[in-house]
Amino acid sequence: KILPPAKLSILLLRLPAHAIAGTTSALLAQPCAYTLRVKRDLIEREGYAALGELAALIGRAKNVVLLLAAADVSVLRMAIPPLSAAKLRAALPNLVEEKLLCDVAECAVVCSADTAGSRNVAVVQRERLTLLLNTLRELGAQRISALPEQLCLAYEAGRASAAISEYETGISLTLRLSEHDGMGLVLNSPDELPHILRCLVPAAPISLYVPPASLHRYQTALAQDTGIQVGADNGTRWQIPKPTLDLAAGSGAQHQPQWNWRPWRWPLVLGALLLLVHTSALNLDWWRMNREASGLRANMKQIYLAAYPKESVVLDPLLQMRQKITAAEHDAGFASADDFTTLTTQFRQAWESVIPAPEQAIAGIEYRERGLSVQLKSAAPTAAMKSTLAERGLSLEQSPDSALTWQIRTIK
Repeated sequence: KILPPAKLSILLLRLPAHAIAGTTSALLAQPCAYTLRVKRDLIEREGYAALGELAALIGRAKNVVLLLAAADVSVLRMAIPPLSAAKLRAALPNLVEEKLLCDVAECAVVCSADTAGSRNVAVVQRERLTLLLNTLRELGAQRISALPEQLCLAYEAGRASAAISEYETGISLTLRLSEHDGMGLVLNSPDELPHILRCLVPAAPISLYVPPASLHRYQTALAQDTGIQVGADNGTRWQIPKPTLDLAAGSGAQHQPQWNWRPWRWPLVLGALLLLVHTSALNLDWWRMNREASGLRANMKQIYLAAYPKESVVLDPLLQMRQKITAAEHDAGFASADDFTTLTTQFRQAWESVIPAPEQAIAGIEYRERGLSVQLKSAAPTAAMKSTLAERGLSLEQSPDSALTWQIRTIK
């Protein structure tokens, strides 16, 4: 049983080459080496497992680093003129086309940063890369990087490094010759290994890393070549170089980091249901209140028409009823709050309570548009008058044309 990883974890996966596992079903069935790191350097766990068995680990890891089989990736060291990022992206296929045996249009091509006037260029079949990335996405990977395996193998200056991965249908050889140079092959039999190694690295010493279960067998087979040092393969043999040569960036935007929505699917469903319930309740409440309002308007209209049957146009029954009552009171001799007599009486009482001094005089009073316009001879305490008039249900505003003109109306 594979336990879930810690937070901020990086999962390194070494998958078989295309010649060994070319389909999704074969890819899921073949064992692959994995290393779970915490904060890039500390190894939490490592081992071998079928890719399909690593779904829980893949889904919970913050970053999944796919080490593409060296046999599937070509790494070239090229002198490239300084170009902007957009122009470099457009020029890369043309720069590497003559060095490839396949159609460059079918490949994903990326390059590293410029170092000493040269760059590392990695090329991989886009169809193969897409298959690997889609498989990891289906297993729940959130953030994927795809690096050339040969440039991630531990390397010592003056000494070549090689690693063997064994599968049921073949053997994968990864070889790193220098800081920027490496390659990969698929072998049919372990017996080919001594000859192949010395053909590729004739004189330099070699550090060969093999599966721990096969360590003794390879040590015996290569005992005659003292230049080949055989050791057990483990997570410390594989590093994430800086800067990285990420081929996932050349595969298309669909493989860029995406938000992992799966842990939130049930909270989102619950939130949607709650929103639906509340929206339905609001709609029902609005429908009920709208019916009540329609009923009230109908009742008011009925009452108004019963009182004034000769009225043919009823737009606002409440307002029209108030107007009718006010008109009836006026005809009966009752003064309304905004009549001239009422306004002047209230104003005189407020004036005498605030300004008893005789030297404060009024130049004139005009009744217009249901309000008083008072002209003063000199400045008066406006704030005190406003407060006193408010107690009597009147408002006071200074005219925008003159501070000596007050506009007094009823407060509605």
